Amino acid sequence: MRKVVLGWKISSLRGAKELSRILEIAERVEVLGHLAVSDQGVTQLAEIKMREGHSVDEISNLDSFEVLEQHEEDDDGILVSLLCKHPLAISAIEMSNIHIQPPYGIDAERGMELRISGLSKSIRRFLALLRMVMPPDKIKVQSIRGEE
Repeated sequence: MRKVVLGWKISSLRGAKELSRILEIAERVEVLGHLAVSDQGVTQLAEIKMREGHSVDEISNLDSFEVLEQHEEDDDGILVSLLCKHPLAISAIEMSNIHIQPPYGIDAERGMELRISGLSKSIRRFLALLRMVMPPDKIKVQSIRGEE
């Protein structure tokens, strides 16, 4: 079993159209939990800190994201239920034996970080896919226990 931390710098995210667009309208999006998983995507509980002059409704204008419900708002951001249909999320759903661990997110200063865990073979397949479509700048792998 493996636990992997993946990281992307801001400069690397500029090539990913949807993620780059998020950084134009939001300072950060932090996924706090997964509420539901379906063939359409992942419904996430997310906190979004919008940039000055932008509204949370703009997130729904992106192809891969839809704000389903706005729960509350404070100085830290807006808490929403967010349907994520991004190809990265769909790929993670379709691959068995991996788990993406919240919290994770994208930040206009620090970039993006994901933590995943799962069986070694499944992690290797997911990383191979990522290296083709959106190569991470940082990959930190930790063995949790021996292969079963």
